[in-house]
Amino acid sequence: MTSMKRLGLAALFAIGVGLFTSSPARAQEGEDWGTIDLGATSAEPGASGQATPTNVSFPDSSEAGQYWVEPYSGDLSMTCQGLRPHTTYNTSVGRKMKTGRDGTLQGVMRKHFEVWWWFDDVTGRWIRRDPFFYVSVERAQGSRDLVLIGAYYVDDSNGPPPAR
Repeated sequence: MTSMKRLGLAALFAIGVGLFTSSPARAQEGEDWGTIDLGATSAEPGASGQATPTNVSFPDSSEAGQYWVEPYSGDLSMTCQGLRPHTTYNTSVGRKMKTGRDGTLQGVMRKHFEVWWWFDDVTGRWIRRDPFFYVSVERAQGSRDLVLIGAYYVDDSNGPPPAR
């Protein structure tokens, strides 16, 4: 098997593991969304992690042609254990972080993300695109393997965009 095929299969497996090992959290404005567990991939099977978005706000939505954009903003805190000691990782908290000798990472950062709707001219309905907010940790050097992944299901409490 070529290395590109292996990489593709590893990425597909990692996303599947993350989606099935994470329990979806429902989004509600002004509240903490709860904590999800991050699923480990085969790159570092002994790793584990948790992610918690807090202080979530929903700024005004806007229409952009065929799309409707719903922005979200919140503080994302992340704690990970069982990683390789003294290794640098890219994280969903928006920066590279290096583990100490105990193999842990911890960080908090303000995050902005969006849920997109697409207007289907054939059915005359709005269709929500990917309703997940993904949280991940990957190696920053060498192989850049995905190590931990999880996802929040963003519940659209406002319903679909206005009718056209």
